[in-house]
Amino acid sequence: MTTMERTTECLTSSEKWQVERVGTLLPGEYDFRSDAINTAWADAFKSGRETEKQSLAVMMRPPRGYAVVLVSGVAEFGPNRLGSWDEI
Repeated sequence: MTTMERTTECLTSSEKWQVERVGTLLPGEYDFRSDAINTAWADAFKSGRETEKQSLAVMMRPPRGYAVVLVSGVAEFGPNRLGSWDEI
């Protein structure tokens, strides 16, 4: 499979991601894991859970207490559940 075929397949896959906060799924589904991660950070900032400046490397994963979870489809890249660096 070529890189172009793999990229096209990824863009047409039916992955659906949700954000989990302290073990509870938040409303909303996302086609891309990155969108779910962004939503997790936005929710954390809005709720006051994260107020300090964060590095880009840290923001590549959800903040403490959050995870993004694959709720339908097959993950093309990486795990079906991605939590914060604290979970590693």
